[in-house]
Amino acid sequence: GRGAPDPRPNNDSGPATTIDAGAVSAPGVDDPPNFAGVERLRPEGLSSLVAEWSEARDDNSAPEAIVYSVFVSNEPGMQDFTAPTLRSPAGSTSMRLSGLPLGLPLYVVVRATDEAGNENENRVELSAIPDGRRPQFAGIVATHVGATSAELSWAPASDDRSSPERIRYTVYESREVTTNFVVVRTTSPGETQVQLTDLAPSSGYSWRVRAVDEAGNEDTNEKSLSATTLVSYAINVQPIYDANCVDSCHGGSTPAGNGLSLEAGLSYAHTVGQPGLASPGTIRVDPTTSDPMASLLVRKIVPALAPGDLGSPMPPAPLPRVTMNDRDTIIQWVEQGALNN
Repeated sequence: GRGAPDPRPNNDSGPATTIDAGAVSAPGVDDPPNFAGVERLRPEGLSSLVAEWSEARDDNSAPEAIVYSVFVSNEPGMQDFTAPTLRSPAGSTSMRLSGLPLGLPLYVVVRATDEAGNENENRVELSAIPDGRRPQFAGIVATHVGATSAELSWAPASDDRSSPERIRYTVYESREVTTNFVVVRTTSPGETQVQLTDLAPSSGYSWRVRAVDEAGNEDTNEKSLSATTLVSYAINVQPIYDANCVDSCHGGSTPAGNGLSLEAGLSYAHTVGQPGLASPGTIRVDPTTSDPMASLLVRKIVPALAPGDLGSPMPPAPLPRVTMNDRDTIIQWVEQGALNN
């Protein structure tokens, strides 16, 4: 029969031990597969290991027809090769071993069997210790939201097997306060903050963050933080001007109100921090205070707040008034600092 090559070094497993890498032919039958044995053994999930190998070669059986037997022992070199712990589906190059005892090394040998039943008899052995603990993690700590983005942060998790710089974090998001969380991001190892983009402005979100160690064990903390994204000037406010003001008065080459243009590209510069020329002593939109009543724009679009000395309410009669929802959007935008976002 053909011998198996020496095992390759493996950083994820214990030292590889080769007791006898020969492959012995069954009398009167073709040679067993040429197989290098198990190449990697790593923890994955709680109480589990994954064994991996390269496909065997055989004179008469295609690689996808070869079956692999996995033998496990709690002592080196003591596998019972008459009773495999697991047998793989034909053609597999990995197997997951689950429900393993914790805290002690396990020793694994993998052998290949062709369609004629000839088994490669390599004794290449790798060892690993199943990971039985999830990371210790306090969860999300802080959020900072913009109109269409949010920055989430947290303190590093700890783990008995993975160092903090090797721990990843799964970020979950919900639009329903504290239910129906879905995964929106998985960080690189060691990251303790993440920037989420393409959020809807003026919308409520909740986030949860969980730590994942190198074995794939995820902590189970239930902590979440909620926040509402800011009103967007471009997405929320400008369309109100477009629908209510631009075509009627404050657009074109000669806009009303002493040249007050509310067209996109001009409206912010014409309103924020600018004096109300027709109403001396007023500011069209005052970004220095969160009090919306300090802004002439707010007082103009709310009929009860537009006394005669401020001129007519806007839009002027007989045009329809700005809807209550649109008024609330503008008021909220002013309260948030009248940002050009």
